Amino acid sequence: MKHEDKIKGAWKIFLFTEVASLVVVIPYGWMMVKAFTTPEGAFTLSNWSFLYQETPFFRGLVLPVIWPSVITSLIFASTTALLQIGVTIPTAYTISRMQFRGRVQLTKLMIILDAFPTVALLIGFFHVLNTIGLMNTYAGVVFVKVGMSLPGSIWLMKGFFDQVPWDIEWAAMVDGASRFTTFRKIIIAAVKPGSAVILVNSFLSGWAEYMLINLFIYSNGSTVSTFIGLMLDAEGKTAVPYGVMAAASLLYVLPVILLFIVSQKTLLKVSQGGSKQL
Repeated sequence: MKHEDKIKGAWKIFLFTEVASLVVVIPYGWMMVKAFTTPEGAFTLSNWSFLYQETPFFRGLVLPVIWPSVITSLIFASTTALLQIGVTIPTAYTISRMQFRGRVQLTKLMIILDAFPTVALLIGFFHVLNTIGLMNTYAGVVFVKVGMSLPGSIWLMKGFFDQVPWDIEWAAMVDGASRFTTFRKIIIAAVKPGSAVILVNSFLSGWAEYMLINLFIYSNGSTVSTFIGLMLDAEGKTAVPYGVMAAASLLYVLPVILLFIVSQKTLLKVSQGGSKQL
């Protein structure tokens, strides 16, 4: 770096950032150490026994094998992400590119719905799921999860579509491409970073979902988040050693880390912000 490019006092910003990051680094470091040590501090792999067998603990808790919960979480998160991106992209494109009656009002309504507290909608979701027969099913939870997230994701995706120059679309049509072909082969490629943001965020939100599964599935949903919830007794006290909970938590965050590693190049290309076009 050239001398004139150096920021005066940059070391202070760097030092502050490093100190502030300790708030995140220290808990994760503690979790990793606890996952592979006994309460006495010796190395052990017994904390990971839930990977291959049912494990009894104190207070009468028997922890099941975690893999069925992992598979359920992956299916739930993947279904949620694919359904949300499948609805978000064509809807956002329509609002961004086409003129129709009520378009401005619909756009403003999405902002209101995104800001509306989701807890206030739970009673309505109970009624809707009971009416259509999806109560106590994962399909019903996916329906609620996607419905709650759509306004925000559509508004965000509309901003990416608004940033794509009209010239690209017109040039493709002049060359003989249909509106659908232009959308599928050109426009979608131009908003790939935005699509990745929606897809990754939707997957991570579905993977981490706990409240909706416990509310709408009476038979205690079998996901990784509810699996970790089994480690607490009725009084909220830990019913397993901290090492076991740390091991399960480490397994819980592993897909998040892997997904970021795989998608970071695409996510870091995101430079388009919200749109002012209405």
